[in-house]
Amino acid sequence: MTTPALWTGDDCLFVFGSLMDRDVLSLVSGMDASSLVLQPGTLHGYQQSEVVEECYPVLVANESSSCNGLLIQNLTPLALERILFFEGEEYFLAPVTVVPQAGQATNVKAYYFRDAGVYTVRAEPWNFEAWQTEHKASFMVASEQYMALFGTMTAAEADAHWLALTGESDAGEVAA
Repeated sequence: MTTPALWTGDDCLFVFGSLMDRDVLSLVSGMDASSLVLQPGTLHGYQQSEVVEECYPVLVANESSSCNGLLIQNLTPLALERILFFEGEEYFLAPVTVVPQAGQATNVKAYYFRDAGVYTVRAEPWNFEAWQTEHKASFMVASEQYMALFGTMTAAEADAHWLALTGESDAGEVAA
């Protein structure tokens, strides 16, 4: 596993949810997405499943499925730290091997956000395009408010603060 202190521009992050959206990625990472190396990739043996009562996915092992996502390089350690804050304590970085969809002949070693097993998921797969149409606008507003807490609180403190502000039982509009 890696940490922001050990992260280099050569390290690769595989994202499979809202961070595939360039606007969300730029907001959360604090970097212009055009300064990053972005490449579609496929992770075999997993599917994106929507978290119950949320609009974001987690990866669920499923030998007969594949998950399309985005490989990201050139993230700075600060950008990774911001993304870790955004993802919260419900996820941790874990290694994975991803098949690039174009441009490289070999598989890519990357890290992805593995959920800590705290979520209940729906049986049907999560759909990125549907998320963009139905949830992106409100997600961006909530994410901007949440990311304003970066540097002033830990992720756990920010989650608790967010829940108190919204009066909701889910900080989900700002994760994944």
